[in-house]
Amino acid sequence: FFFKQKTAYEMQRGLVGSEMCIRDRTQSTWESKIRLDALDQEELKERNKIEAKNFYEGLIYTARDWIKDGSNKLFSDSDEKSKLLEYLDQEETWIYQAEVQLEEYRARISTLEKKLNEFKIRKKEYDMFPKLIASLTSLISSTNKDLSLIHI
Repeated sequence: FFFKQKTAYEMQRGLVGSEMCIRDRTQSTWESKIRLDALDQEELKERNKIEAKNFYEGLIYTARDWIKDGSNKLFSDSDEKSKLLEYLDQEETWIYQAEVQLEEYRARISTLEKKLNEFKIRKKEYDMFPKLIASLTSLISSTNKDLSLIHI
């Protein structure tokens, strides 16, 4: 094999070419990093949207189960229950629409949680009644004893 020795011009041109290649690769790497960061942000938004959708769907099922639970029938009348169940059916249909933004899911989650909390607050108040009555009975009994001591 015979190797041709490069002239100074040919060597210079090769160096410039490799320098350009390194510079272009650096710029290309930077642009790629920016594109990857943008894709990561889009993926994060999409993941948050999917999580919100799944959470909302679960909340709808939980609310429906809670309303239908026989032990919770004391906390709403049949008209309230039927309105809420109808609302839940509408929301379940809505949830499968295309191109819903994260903010819309969050707003609807908040609205449903408020509606459901009205019933849960009633249940909590109802559950507290026996304790309040026992407390009040004890207080009245104690007061009666104190009054009986005063009249002697």
